[in-house]
Amino acid sequence: MEGSGKTPELSQGNRDQEMAELAKEVKDLQRKVEGGRDRPIALSLLSASPFSMRIQEYRAPRDFKCPTMPTYDGMEDPSDHLIRFQAKMMVIGAEDPMYCRAFFSTLGGAAQQWFLSLPPRSINRFETLAEQFLTYFAGSMKTKKHFMDLTTIQQGETETLKEFLKRWQKEVQTVEDLNDQTTLTLFVEALRSGDLFTSLRRETPETYAQAVQRANKYAEIEEALRQKRRREAKSHRDEARARPVDRSSKWEDRPNID
Repeated sequence: MEGSGKTPELSQGNRDQEMAELAKEVKDLQRKVEGGRDRPIALSLLSASPFSMRIQEYRAPRDFKCPTMPTYDGMEDPSDHLIRFQAKMMVIGAEDPMYCRAFFSTLGGAAQQWFLSLPPRSINRFETLAEQFLTYFAGSMKTKKHFMDLTTIQQGETETLKEFLKRWQKEVQTVEDLNDQTTLTLFVEALRSGDLFTSLRRETPETYAQAVQRANKYAEIEEALRQKRRREAKSHRDEARARPVDRSSKWEDRPNID
């Protein structure tokens, strides 16, 4: 009788524990359905990683140092951020799983929230992550111009070659689908008539890069000449100020008031 009296009490305790665990599971499920806003980010990362097990189980080399770079918050061009990140990771020789795992550290704000919203284990390589990143933030990409827009760019009459090259390079970066020979032709025609224009027309380089290299050399010479002329003009002014005044001649030129 004594043993049978204890059994219901133990069963009731087990049922209470099971009910408590079930209530906890229901509460956790409700939080996930509602978006999980009250869950700590650390728990969300651990329980709902967007990476496959291959990436999660990857162990970085002991000497690996994650590159430092500005965080991306969704406001700037995502392709610019992606290129900077890939360049830094390429320099240190990182492997594909490390690309994936290090990328999250370069995100902030809306971009960080986007990353946390990716379906669990949906990313198995960095190429997939990069494509989804560019697609989601496509609205922040810079609008590219047509190459014909470059036909309106002309070197000004008083614009130095150095100033023009800086302006031209900035405009070229905004144009899409621009091949090398078209860029070369438009560049030459945009130049003001002068030594560089004559040189490029007389001996046209094979590539646009070669034309820019020649233009940079001409710009350096032009700037050196400008600086030399300024020094010479200043020297002439200083000599004129230092030249002694012939007071006798000035006295002779004064009118006779007697």
